[in-house]
Amino acid sequence: MAYVIIKIYNFLVGIWSFVVNSIYWVFHFLSIKNARHEKSLVALQMKHNGIDFLPNIMMHHHQWTSDGILADWRPWIVTMIDRGSRDDCDGAAYLARWLLSIVDRKSRIVTLMDGWKFWGAHVVCYCPGLKLMVSNSNVVYFTDDNWKKNIWEHFKEFGRDYNVIV
Repeated sequence: MAYVIIKIYNFLVGIWSFVVNSIYWVFHFLSIKNARHEKSLVALQMKHNGIDFLPNIMMHHHQWTSDGILADWRPWIVTMIDRGSRDDCDGAAYLARWLLSIVDRKSRIVTLMDGWKFWGAHVVCYCPGLKLMVSNSNVVYFTDDNWKKNIWEHFKEFGRDYNVIV
């Protein structure tokens, strides 16, 4: 049942994200050329410098900010870049997944929750091949393959007791 609820939630967030991104570009259409150019420059930097450049990009390009009155939405990469790479945890996770895909690394978006409370959820990007997790602007490397345990222990250090991983 919980799996179905998460799937429905992700579907609805996807629709809402399309609406918010589209409206954003209606009002910022003059900057799309520059944003697309900057996106290609970031991709070129990542491809040229490889995986070691990921922490540099995340720490210097991502700035956490709340979604505010827009509720939960996921910006397109070009939207995020045009906004100065400002977004909450899910924007950072999707940015990291895009950056990892540039260097041919598979990764997954992981949602962490305290029980089944959606409003306290946190979204990270996990790359099993590299044993790394991106949480907002932080890149965390793990020593073993037990990614669920590693993620739980990492956030317990900061007083977050997530007990559901989706």
